[in-house]
Formats: sequence, structure tokens, C-alpha cells
Amino acid sequence: MNSQAHFLHKWRKSPAGLFLIFTLLAFIMTLSPPLWAADCNPLSMALHTQAAVDSFQDTYGPCDRVLSLYVEGADINNLDGLSALTGVGSSLYIQNNPVLGNIDGLSALTNVTRNLWIQNNDSLTALDGFPALTNVGHLLAIFENDALTNINGLSAIKVVGGSLVIRDNALLTGVDGLSALTSVAGSEMADQRFLHIENNAALTNLDGLSSVTSVGIQGSGNAVVLINNNHALSDCKGMLRVVDPWDDAEPGPGGGVIPDVGGEVIIGGNLVGCNSIAEILESTNVSRLNAGLNDAWYNPVTSGQGFFITVFPDLGAVSLAWFTYDTELPGDDATANLGDPGHRWLTAVGPIVDNQVFMDIELTSGGLFDTATEIQRTDPPGSDGTIILTFTSCNSGTVEYDIPSINRQGTVPIRRVANDNIALCEVLGAD
Repeated sequence: MNSQAHFLHKWRKSPAGLFLIFTLLAFIMTLSPPLWAADCNPLSMALHTQAAVDSFQDTYGPCDRVLSLYVEGADINNLDGLSALTGVGSSLYIQNNPVLGNIDGLSALTNVTRNLWIQNNDSLTALDGFPALTNVGHLLAIFENDALTNINGLSAIKVVGGSLVIRDNALLTGVDGLSALTSVAGSEMADQRFLHIENNAALTNLDGLSSVTSVGIQGSGNAVVLINNNHALSDCKGMLRVVDPWDDAEPGPGGGVIPDVGGEVIIGGNLVGCNSIAEILESTNVSRLNAGLNDAWYNPVTSGQGFFITVFPDLGAVSLAWFTYDTELPGDDATANLGDPGHRWLTAVGPIVDNQVFMDIELTSGGLFDTATEIQRTDPPGSDGTIILTFTSCNSGTVEYDIPSINRQGTVPIRRVANDNIALCEVLGAD
């Protein structure tokens, strides 16, 4: 018998050894989370006392899934007895609990299929109990929680399929906990579709909504965005992507001037800066050119030509490369080893002055493909012409050119080839 077999044989024969093995296994099981994946019985229940919360598993389990659960009781101060719950097949209501201090007991919850309703919990100061929750299928409602100051515990939620309501939370100062949220009201199964933020007296900003790209579903027209009567709210930059005229969802749910909202937008009763769509859009100041403008730009009328623009904020300068063609088509006998004989490119660099850049055009000659050669450049600078580059928004601008050598002057309206960097431009412009 080898040494390993001899060791195992001794442990099998020894009562003390078996006792120690079982003791170790029991200890390990106490450290590991339960792996039940089982429905509670019955599937729906109401808990009205702290004792009922504490004895939840003894009464309904072992289990980790419920259909509907109501938590409402005068003496309920914690939800630790619910720590094994991972899923709610319909709705979870936490309401009218005057001494509930935290909801940390729900930290294993990952999904609520229909409604998550948190209302009138007078002692609840934070929603730190949902670090694993990523999806609420229909309605997320947080209202009338008088002591609530933050909702940071919702930081994993990416989608609210129906409606998001944050209302009448007197001490709530921000919605930073929704920073991962990208979509509201995008489910065809939802009963209602809206985003309401209303009557939160201490709310100062909506930065936590800056990742939201759409509210509603395409073609429905029944989604409503309401930002109303938040009397300390002056910073609505977090809503820029939702209310700006650019389609972030591609395609967005709206067909009008606000393509990312499939319905009506109502904004008012807040401080200056948050009383209209126009005020929110004005919070992006393109007079401070920023790196969010770095992109490929073009005029859709002249497809196949365009500009690469790079802003250097720290240097106070911008570079531009214009890819275009000659003023006349080359003759039939014109040849080129690479590309079209009529291809032209111009480069320009200049200083930033407010929302404009005054640039000298530079032309180069004498080069060969991927070869070190002596290049001839415009001399003196500016003798080949000038460009005034102006940005009017994060997705629009003009290139005003004057090129004496070909006796051409004009203005080219430009927009981005793709919209990916608009959000960055809006954020940097609003800082």
C-alpha cells in the first residue's frame, strides 16, 4: 500500500477522522451561499413584522425565488432574512415601513420581472441593498421616502423596461446611482412608458442619467419625459443625450426633433438651466472647443470628400486635413500609380478663438508613397489660402475657405460621419 492509500485508509477507519471531515464540511457549507434555485411556497406573500422577515426561510423555504413580495410593517427595521432571494418573478413592494433603516438583505437580488416599488419608508437613507440588480422589467418607483439622500445602490441597473419614477423624496440630492442605466421604457410588454423626476426638493443635478440613450419604443409615441418642480435643480447636463437632436440609439424611438424620446418631453418648475430643452442644450458650450469634436466630418452633399479634425485644447490649436478633388476632372491620358489623379488633400493648422479657428492652408509636394523624400511646403505660410473653422454645436459646423490660387471662396456645412463622440463633446463642453 502506497503512502497516499495508507493515509486514506487510516482516515476511513478512524471515527475521529470521520467526525473531523463532517465538521469541516459543515463549516464550509456555512461559509458558502445556498444554491437552492428553488421557488418559495407559496410563491406570493406579505411580510408585516420583523419576525416574519427573520423567519422567511423557515416559513417559505429553503428558496431563492418569489413571484410577488410585499414588505410593509410598523416594526420592520431590516431585511436580512431575505438575503437568499435572487429573483422576483413579478413585483416587489417595500412600502410604509417607518423604522426600516436599510435594505441590505436584498443584496443577492439580480432581477425584478415587473415592478420594484419603494415608497414611504421614513427612516431609509440610502438604497444600498441592490448591488446585483441589473434589470427591472416594468416599473421602478422611488417616492415619498423622506430621509432618502442617495440611490447609489442601484448602480448595476442597465434597463428599466417600462417607467422610472423618482418623486417626492425631500432629501434626495442626486441620481448618481443610475449611472449604468442606458434605456427606459423600451419594453413592448410594459403597461406604461415614462421617465418622471418630480417634486424632489433637494435634487441639484441629473448627472446619473448621462448614459441613457433612449426613452420609449420606436413608433409608439406614448412615452413621456417629465422633469418638473424640483426646486433646487439647476444642472440637467445628464439629460443632454436624451433631449438633443442627435440619434444616439440609432434608430431612436422618436421620429421628430428629439429622436431619442418616443413621445412628449415636459420640463419646467426647476431652477434656471433646467426649465426647457433649450436651456439644457445651452449647457453645452461649444465656444470652448474640446476633444469631443475630434472626428471625421463631411458634407452629405459631397459624399466621398471630407475632413479629419483634431482639437488640442491644451495647446489652444486645431489641425484639419481636407480630402477632396481638383477643380476639374483630369484628362483621359492622366495616370497615377495609386488612386485617382484628381485626388487632393489640404492641411491646415490654427489657433482657437472662442468657437472658431483661423487656419493657414498648407500644400505639400515632392513626396513618394512610404518613402523618405524632401518635401516642399507652402511658403510663406498662408499664401495658399485660409480657412475659418466654426462649430455651432457638437454635430454641426462650417468650413469657410478662401484659396486665391484657384480663385475659389465658399462655405462648406459639415457634420460628423458617425455620432459616437457627440456625448463626449457634450460632457466636455458642459464642464
